Amino acid sequence: MKHLALKTLLTLASASSCASVLAEDVWVNRPSLDIRDGKGAAYPVVVTAKKGDKLSIVAREAKWLKVSFGGKEGYIFENSISPKQVAPEKMSDMSAEAKAMTTDAAAKGLEPEALAYAKSHSLNDAGLNQMKAMRKLVSGKDFEQFTTEGKVGPAR
Repeated sequence: MKHLALKTLLTLASASSCASVLAEDVWVNRPSLDIRDGKGAAYPVVVTAKKGDKLSIVAREAKWLKVSFGGKEGYIFENSISPKQVAPEKMSDMSAEAKAMTTDAAAKGLEPEALAYAKSHSLNDAGLNQMKAMRKLVSGKDFEQFTTEGKVGPAR
């Protein structure tokens, strides 16, 4: 009987400690963050958070985090967040390059540095547009399976 009571107590203590880990709050540390339906860029965006927004971690799956934000749940990669509160970004805090970023580049999700690099090397966006079109042909689950089995990308 004592053994059963001890086992029950340990189980409850373990469940309690897991719940506190899963209730962890984190903050977005980049200008914007797409929270996706699955673990990878091939999944559709569920909701977008901005720098300084607070997210609640629902689950940890290797380097992927399942988070809750705005009443919705989805996945992000761990390098997109901070364990400490982050101040929201103001337009005055942005670099001149970020302010001048074209609507087209913003829609593609290019960072200002990537856009500047591409322009300085006379690169056009035809290849990027072709990859984006091809990516839409692959489901999120298929992409996740490919990266996991091939040990490429975040699945390494």
